[in-house]
Amino acid sequence: VEGSHGIPCDQINASFTGEIEGGSGRELLCDIGSDEKRVWISIEDKKDSNYMMFAEVRGDTLFPSIFTRNSKTGERHPDFFARKFLAFALECFTSNGYEINRVAALFLKGSINYQKYLRSRRKKVAPEDAVRFTWAGKVAEELGFTQVESIKEDPEENDIEVVFKRPN
Repeated sequence: VEGSHGIPCDQINASFTGEIEGGSGRELLCDIGSDEKRVWISIEDKKDSNYMMFAEVRGDTLFPSIFTRNSKTGERHPDFFARKFLAFALECFTSNGYEINRVAALFLKGSINYQKYLRSRRKKVAPEDAVRFTWAGKVAEELGFTQVESIKEDPEENDIEVVFKRPN
């Protein structure tokens, strides 16, 4: 809700480390930076590390890791909106000269994406369609990453790695 919740993205420059105040009044730790191998954006609730939004670019691939809900209570963070964060991160990186052709998603066991994917697979939906039906698949498509490059199910780790890519 603009003016009352959210992250004031206009206060964040291309390189920034410090505290910002979310629309709800919560204090957030923010780090935007780079080194010789990657560039990143990290936003975390100062008082509760269960909430975190992180995205980095390595090569031409965006690697996001987003936790907008408390893993123990399920409570949503009032300032963290994953779709808006991904769009912001993508814009921030591309406007600074990074070409992003892929988005990698990791569906952790128990996550909404993981559960949605497995429900679809149990209904005999093809793997590529099953990942497209997840929240991550829908957002990737909205952001222009409309093709599924790979799906790796790891039975030992109980997670699923998916890479979406832009069409050639």
